Amino acid sequence: MKFGFKVRRAACIVLAATAISAVNSFAVTSQFRGVNWADKRDNFVSDVLVLSGMSLSDNYQSASVVADRVIGQFQELFGTNSVRIPVNEPTILKFWDTYTGVIDMGLSKGRIVMGYWGPAQPSGPKNMNDWWSMWAKIVEKYGDHPNAYFEIFNEPHMYSKTELRDLYAQWLSKFPNVPRDHILLDGSGLAWNVPDIADDPRFEGCLFAVHEYTFWNMSITTEQGWKNSFKVNLFIMIYSSSLYFDSSSDSSSLSFTRILSIRAPSISSTSKSNSFQETADTLHPEIVPLLQ
Repeated sequence: MKFGFKVRRAACIVLAATAISAVNSFAVTSQFRGVNWADKRDNFVSDVLVLSGMSLSDNYQSASVVADRVIGQFQELFGTNSVRIPVNEPTILKFWDTYTGVIDMGLSKGRIVMGYWGPAQPSGPKNMNDWWSMWAKIVEKYGDHPNAYFEIFNEPHMYSKTELRDLYAQWLSKFPNVPRDHILLDGSGLAWNVPDIADDPRFEGCLFAVHEYTFWNMSITTEQGWKNSFKVNLFIMIYSSSLYFDSSSDSSSLSFTRILSIRAPSISSTSKSNSFQETADTLHPEIVPLLQ
């Protein structure tokens, strides 16, 4: 059985592998080639997340069947090995027995990134005790699984730089046994500003996520314009010697994500006078043609 997938291009996600201070170290991220599997309403909901293709009447077994088919089609059509799925408090605290059917099947097929999406409100989690309980339940079951990855907070725009740093540090303190290279820390705002967090020594070894929303700029009307804008942001965001990015679609559909490995020399704030072309020339061969 084949599922129909609606493919759109939306945010680009760039993950810097280590903190700015770790000049020549890097984490391997070229192993990721993935997709977002989302709730067709949007992932920013206040109730249980129902991934496209699923229903609230599903149980563990039926959820496993759906996940087997959906992820199997991702692999067959796109050659993926990773899936990013949303989590929130109602889903984990009330729909856990069913949702683990999706997660377990996904982990048997490849990597699963579990990312927290907050409710459709500007103030963040409604109850931090529930938020911590959600993560405790996830980490207890999957914290040591080699294919499990944890995105602490997708697009944490409601927090200041200091608040976000402290929240991440508290999470790392509460769950010290989760491997650092399996933890994703979004930049501040809509995951736009990695420098706000990446130079914090408390986050050494974690992955840092940047979201690129060039499509919101209505003055950019050509493919080359998008490439130029991405090149600027890529130039600004390269801090370590290994990155990966993906071209993903919005959370309203099952979306294709192309992940490329990028390796570039460390770029400090003092080297921003370099030309964009010089920067592009240092990138992994796969990405250079996309920026020309």
